[in-house]
Amino acid sequence: MENNNSFYSSISKWYDEIFPYKPARLPFIYDHTDRDAEQLMLDMGCATGSLALALAGDGHAVYGIDDDKQMINKALDKKRDRGLKQYPVFYSLDMTRAGEAFKAGNFDLITCFGNTLVHLPNKKAIENLIRSVYRLLSAGGHFLFQILHYDYILDQEIQELPMIETERIKFERHYEYRQDELLDFVTKLCVKTEGLTIDNRVPLYPIRKKSLARLLHRAGFQDIKFYGGFHREPLSSLSMPLVVSVRKKAD
Repeated sequence: MENNNSFYSSISKWYDEIFPYKPARLPFIYDHTDRDAEQLMLDMGCATGSLALALAGDGHAVYGIDDDKQMINKALDKKRDRGLKQYPVFYSLDMTRAGEAFKAGNFDLITCFGNTLVHLPNKKAIENLIRSVYRLLSAGGHFLFQILHYDYILDQEIQELPMIETERIKFERHYEYRQDELLDFVTKLCVKTEGLTIDNRVPLYPIRKKSLARLLHRAGFQDIKFYGGFHREPLSSLSMPLVVSVRKKAD
């Protein structure tokens, strides 16, 4: 079985073509923080750094972490190409260790997009991360994250996600249901220009909305809101994305 690191390392060369940067995330972020005043931000699972670079370009002090070194190397290359000297700061770091690497109460805003959270192995690990995020946020700070809507996926027994295809690549995505609580995320990347095929299998913990809400509330978060997309679409039983915003209690 492939682990998360080997999965992302194996596709890192084509990551930005498979998952291009989504500008709609920026307005969603600025709905929850001051765009014009410098904010201290942490992007967990930053991948190749596109979001962190956009935020830093708007004048914010941004840290991006990802446990895959290939992803971080690509993020650093982008930073050098843009001639940026200070921010964003990129680290190869497992997000579960962020609480050890950064000071408590340090960040005005923390993001975790791209279905990253469900790569954790179980509900307890997700709860521990949520509690760590709460400690890292300053009073009144926001945690914004996005996963897939696993109520929809599990209830409808979704077997595959839409194929992603460009002139150069084709990326197939399937789910295989297991006897335990996990889903296997099975992918095939075909690089047409190189005659290359890369197969991966990664376990995911498909947490449901109700469980997620309980963990967020138990950690102390307030203003827990669920959306069906970054344009604040209402979440329905047929929504594929699950976008969440929560706030740490203000002093």
